Amino acid sequence: MPDNKFNSYDFFKENYFFEIDRKNQLARVLNIPFGLLVILGSSLLFIVKNISIPFIWFEVSPIIIGSIVMLFTIYFLIKSYYNYTYGFVASSEKLKNYYSELVKFNPKNADNDFLEFVTSEYSKYADINALNNDKKSSYLHKANGSLIVLLVFVIFSWLPYTWKVINKAPSIQNINIINIINITNINKINDILQKKKDGIIKLEELVISNTKTIKRLSFMIENIKNEEEKPVESPQPPPGRLIREGSE
Repeated sequence: MPDNKFNSYDFFKENYFFEIDRKNQLARVLNIPFGLLVILGSSLLFIVKNISIPFIWFEVSPIIIGSIVMLFTIYFLIKSYYNYTYGFVASSEKLKNYYSELVKFNPKNADNDFLEFVTSEYSKYADINALNNDKKSSYLHKANGSLIVLLVFVIFSWLPYTWKVINKAPSIQNINIINIINITNINKINDILQKKKDGIIKLEELVISNTKTIKRLSFMIENIKNEEEKPVESPQPPPGRLIREGSE
């Protein structure tokens, strides 16, 4: 190692590993804007699906501008993630073989030559990685700015929809009022209907749609009641025959 105040080997080595750590940190940070983009894009898509027709420009303008901003955000995120080639120092095995070759050809200066070579490798790849990280960080910064603008327009696109939901007039439902049979008589009616040999009919299973159906049902039940309550008549003798009381 050269004997001077400035240790170039340690300096470029620290720069090299600093840029490697910076690369890994940027890769972790990229997950956050990707997640926010999915949330904001889904929110904007929900507004588009629920927009009412006819619409006004105040309602559509934030959606259109927000969609354009979202495209720019996607572009910046892709540029901050894709198409980067980082440089790395050779593996330990390759460095060991290189050092062995130096020892064979110049054993006296092998150590100094090896340190100079490794120092130059650290310097070269630290510079390449720094340029990549600076470029990636720049696109990531633009993507974050676009996300802030996108968030603003998503909020503006939600305002008309929220206003319509809050001030939406309640839907008018048509309710047909029908005669209701006293619930306390349901069991009695069921008992009467169950005595019919044709089958068991439960009142709860009857669908009553209008007053005419109720009258028909009431008439049927009344006939069944009369039939059940009608007294049994004694058989009459055939005509022309007299019945005498007492013995002959």
